Amino acid sequence: MENSRLNISDVATDIRLRKDITKENYEIALNESPVPMILHVETGEFLFMNKACLEITGYDFEQVNTIDKWMDKVHRDRNDYNKEFIKNIFDNGISVQGEEEIVYTKSGEQRVWAFHNSYIGKLKDGQKAIITAAVDVTEQNRIKTEENRILEELSNTKILLEASLESPKDMIILSFDKEYRYLYFNTGHQNTMKQLYNVDVETGKNILDCILVEKDRIREKINYDRALNGESHSLIERYGPHHDLYFETFYNPIVNSNGNIIGASVFSHEITTRINELERVKESEEKFRLIYSSMSQGLAVHEIILDKTNRPIDYRYIDVNDSYLKLFGYKRENLIGKRIREVAPLLEEYWIEAFGEVALTGEPAYYENYSQSANKYFSTYAYSPKHGRFAVLISDITNRIKREEEIKYLSYNDQLTGVYNRRYYDEQFLTLDIEENLPLSLVMGDVNGLKLVNDSFGHLVGDELLKKVAAILQKACRASDVVTRIGGDEFVIFLPKTSKASTERIIERINKSTSRQKVDAIDISISFGYGTKTKVEESLVEVFKGIEDAMYRTKLNESSSMRSKTIDLIMTTLFEKNEREMHHSQRVSNLCERLGREIGLEKELVKQLKTGGL
Repeated sequence: MENSRLNISDVATDIRLRKDITKENYEIALNESPVPMILHVETGEFLFMNKACLEITGYDFEQVNTIDKWMDKVHRDRNDYNKEFIKNIFDNGISVQGEEEIVYTKSGEQRVWAFHNSYIGKLKDGQKAIITAAVDVTEQNRIKTEENRILEELSNTKILLEASLESPKDMIILSFDKEYRYLYFNTGHQNTMKQLYNVDVETGKNILDCILVEKDRIREKINYDRALNGESHSLIERYGPHHDLYFETFYNPIVNSNGNIIGASVFSHEITTRINELERVKESEEKFRLIYSSMSQGLAVHEIILDKTNRPIDYRYIDVNDSYLKLFGYKRENLIGKRIREVAPLLEEYWIEAFGEVALTGEPAYYENYSQSANKYFSTYAYSPKHGRFAVLISDITNRIKREEEIKYLSYNDQLTGVYNRRYYDEQFLTLDIEENLPLSLVMGDVNGLKLVNDSFGHLVGDELLKKVAAILQKACRASDVVTRIGGDEFVIFLPKTSKASTERIIERINKSTSRQKVDAIDISISFGYGTKTKVEESLVEVFKGIEDAMYRTKLNESSSMRSKTIDLIMTTLFEKNEREMHHSQRVSNLCERLGREIGLEKELVKQLKTGGL
């Protein structure tokens, strides 16, 4: 049995491959070789099976073009062993030669083959590959006479597989021995070396001598040595006097039939255009990142989370910018990857549903809302950058909302007293005149003596009097009542769902309050008129006219008393400041009174004359 094995190791020791064979000759050598040959990739697919293999087994290529098919039909007795064997080759790069196995032809004949499996590295598409050659040793007397020829073909096959894969013009394929001498190179490598270093390459020439830029030569020697030491690796690097071109390069050892490394192969692809494009994209991304980071608006990107029924139940933070963190006082490490339920457990269900609709439908949405946790108003524009995700652009609009509220307040409120103004009164006159508010009562009040106070004590005192009256009216009314100032000294109160009797009690409360308060020793006096609309068909305008007439009648009775009290206050104030002026005024008053009597004026006129003299 020992003599029946193919003793490869004794023969292959001093073999060197230096023949300059063209691609066509390599392909013929593979296909026409009497030695059955199969090219495997890691997926279990056979990329190539030569003519001898198909003719001997009797199968078509499609019938045995995967490992499973092959082991099912041809190599069926050693199925488990061969699967583990092949896996070991791909995982560890082990090359094993000369194993004898029984194979079956399509006709059922059993034959003995000596298998030679070699890991040859990676193909141009990045797949690991092995080449398997099988010698038919059924007739043992043929083994010794053909051993040297078979081993030579096996060795040629390993180099052929790497070097004969002629590629597009930008693919470099070359192989060299342990002394860095060229074994094979394609036209892509030849043209690139001419372009980079203006040198002509030749088979047998030292490849390092052809790399004329020192930095390139030092770097390549390191990469070649890694491959010659059994390491398969890949790199992206620049080459040339001015770093002209980028290449993505794969380095792999070449292993002989004895398991020894006899050289290395290089597959290299120019990617200058792709790198330049990546640099442009990177530059664009950097610009975007700068804008993204420095923008004043808060920006956050989220991923929606669905339940089994595809209903949004939560969402997760993917990224946020600095402005978003500042708006809400968060730290990045406390957000990224976290669910909103973790970050804000009290968030309303509405927001998850609303943002979920944006993420799933792609329809953008805009919201303005108040955040109680941040104590701010925010505008939120939500949109979907891709299905299942949504981004939000958030701006702090607190100042804008406050300005709008101030404008609205100034539009509808009296600037002096703070109660509603004439514009609001006109709108409410129409808005409140509905059946739901019946009975609807109106109260009109006029501040007595305001002009005299303004003339005598100045407008600042008059303004204080109006503010005090407004405060009294608001305090006496309910939250649903509307207090308005419609003129200089006139106020109107709307009392929805208020009967006449309730209105009278409200006015009584106001009068009690005014009787207990003063403004700089000035009594507060308000003349009131009031009325109630109880039926839909009644005209609120007519009701108001009646209220206005009643108020003016009351004012005629109360204003003279208020005027007299105000004059007395004026005189008292004056006399307290100047006693001499008081005696002078009293003397003038007495003289006026005597004069009136002497000329026969009526008693009331004499009284008025006395007051005028005072």
